Amino acid sequence: MLHRLLPLLLCILAALSPVRAQAHESLPIVISLWEAAPGRFVVTTRLPGNIDPAQRPRLSLAAPCRASGADGPTQVFACPRRDRPAARAAAWPGGVP
Repeated sequence: MLHRLLPLLLCILAALSPVRAQAHESLPIVISLWEAAPGRFVVTTRLPGNIDPAQRPRLSLAAPCRASGADGPTQVFACPRRDRPAARAAAWPGGVP
């Protein structure tokens, strides 16, 4: 009879034991790109708190667009009005976090 109750008792003990689940944090890096004015594109990067701002990706748009300014998480690109950026790229200084 005890051999039949033992699995049930073990399940009850396991359910009642105070064990914390462990997992890796999954915090996204959010990159937004929008056309603020004709030919002026703005890119912002939002990093989770566990990533050093020095690890922020450096973004670029394909030619004929060119960077025209940056302020922390915000970069501004100028593109000829008739052309849209055909490609975007992100470079990680020191590896992808």
